[in-house]
Amino acid sequence: MTLETASDGSIHVRDRFVFLRAGLLVASALFLGMAAMQRLYAPDQVRAVWASLVLALGCAALAAVIEDSVFQFDAVRREVRWSKRRLVGGSSGTIPFAEVENLVLEMRSSRSDSGLSRTDDCRVFLVTRSISLPLGSSNLDLTRAREAVAIPLLALLGKSNRALVEDSIRYWVSRHDRITASALAVSALHLDSEAAARLIEEMTQTTLERRR
Repeated sequence: MTLETASDGSIHVRDRFVFLRAGLLVASALFLGMAAMQRLYAPDQVRAVWASLVLALGCAALAAVIEDSVFQFDAVRREVRWSKRRLVGGSSGTIPFAEVENLVLEMRSSRSDSGLSRTDDCRVFLVTRSISLPLGSSNLDLTRAREAVAIPLLALLGKSNRALVEDSIRYWVSRHDRITASALAVSALHLDSEAAARLIEEMTQTTLERRR
């Protein structure tokens, strides 16, 4: 993911996987060629042919689902122009700054096979009244997602970043995603699992009371 700030204060966020997609398509073609050669010169090696076909299809499928994202936060027009493209198809739109409710962090944690180490991957979501959009598919570390992406964009949008983490946790609680909320509380607020669970329960109760 790359961020570029223009002279007028606009910020362009790009998350593209051009080389990865091209590499997967080349690999798919190579595996198809291998399958054809095996079928031609070793017709008795049925398993090898099927293995090559499966690998070819797997590479092609992955290339098809990889998504490129471009978000242009236009400081002059006060709008966000965004587009998301895959190998086949895509979507795009324009969102006025006034319709952006917030930017929130998403945290996904995974442990190693041994369970001794943990990996935290973070993304930034743009939240409006009707939709929420990830700014990209790249997994960022928490510091970069918060300091290099979310905070500059919040400043451009005229929003405070003082409670960025807490607001993000509250957002995922409101979406009934306790796993993401807990991962963010543990990683960003340095809480243990029990303290994170208590915080989420408090936020849940507060959310329910506001809806009454």
